[in-house]
Amino acid sequence: MNSLHLQAKIAITTCLLIFLFIGIKLTYAQYKVGDKITDFTLADVNGDSISLFDYRGKVILLNFFTSHG
Repeated sequence: MNSLHLQAKIAITTCLLIFLFIGIKLTYAQYKVGDKITDFTLADVNGDSISLFDYRGKVILLNFFTSHG
């Protein structure tokens, strides 16, 4: 691999990381501590419904992810 390809890959990776961090910043900037949010319900791994409001008053961590099959 020549140095031009390496420099191009580094530049593209840097740009993608900048856009990623800007997107994360914009996403997290929507809510502040104490803001009210709407309830939503999702299915857990066993297919049971879980509501966000089931955990009212507790600290929770939401981790949304996807996998490609």
